[in-house]
Amino acid sequence: MPLLLPPPTHTSSPTATPLHTPEPTATRIPTSTSSPTATQTATVEPCRTSYTTPIVQGPSRPEPPADGDRVFRSLTVDPTNASALVLGTKRNGFVRSEDGGQTWTRHRAGFRFGGTNYPEVYDIDISPSDPNVVIAATLNSPGPPTGPRGQAGLYKSTDGGKSWTQLNCGLTTSRAVSVRIDPSNPDIVAIGLEGGFPTYTCESNSYPGGIFRTEELDPC
Repeated sequence: MPLLLPPPTHTSSPTATPLHTPEPTATRIPTSTSSPTATQTATVEPCRTSYTTPIVQGPSRPEPPADGDRVFRSLTVDPTNASALVLGTKRNGFVRSEDGGQTWTRHRAGFRFGGTNYPEVYDIDISPSDPNVVIAATLNSPGPPTGPRGQAGLYKSTDGGKSWTQLNCGLTTSRAVSVRIDPSNPDIVAIGLEGGFPTYTCESNSYPGGIFRTEELDPC
């Protein structure tokens, strides 16, 4: 019997409001668009190759003509702390607020960079029983969940969304569109994958989607 996901409870918006300008004493999001200034080695499960992920300085607000952070679909509130928010952007990774959205900091350690952008963060869930556990469903076109083109898929954070581990072992495609964590057990997770043919190549292989469930969302 297929597993049905509960209806989304996250606040969603087709377009994002520009990030607020922080007070002088608040931590500002870097505004430089220069070359990467730091390098972080992505944490991946043993069945994968380890990839080096640059921490790229992104704009603090949308800057045309690039879409930057103007589009987002995942804004999740910590169920144990209404002032703590995690937001996923379309191209620039994750941002987190500790003050109800007044100021934001950007976190991308372990999130795989695709050369021009990060995968789109489509859905986020925070564990009610352990809010340090955050799981994100990210996507590009349907494609392989592993290898150089597998930047998207499932990511897990154990520090509230500040650093991330990619966990794609056992998935059939890297296009993850939804995720839910069991309210009483952060190790029990259900995810939804959207299948289909890749849109960025002439590849004829179709990658199947479906609903997947795990009781051990850790490196395999």
